[in-house]
Amino acid sequence: MKTTLEIDDPILTKAKKLARSRGVTLRHVVQSALLRELQIQDSPSAQRPFRPLIHKGRGMREEFRHATWPEIRRAIYDTHTR
Repeated sequence: MKTTLEIDDPILTKAKKLARSRGVTLRHVVQSALLRELQIQDSPSAQRPFRPLIHKGRGMREEFRHATWPEIRRAIYDTHTR
């Protein structure tokens, strides 16, 4: 069946390059990508809702309550590299 799709230029350019590098048609690349996406959506793991992860801790340690994310990350990595 024929259909018309509008594909953003950068995506189409990459798809064409991929097709050339694999020695297949653009049609093959698009169909393969679409089929792969449909299989992912149909998989049992895609149908299961995510359960929220709840941690019942005591909250943020006082030294980090007003820290920025880069400061917290730096503290984490400094601890692991010592």
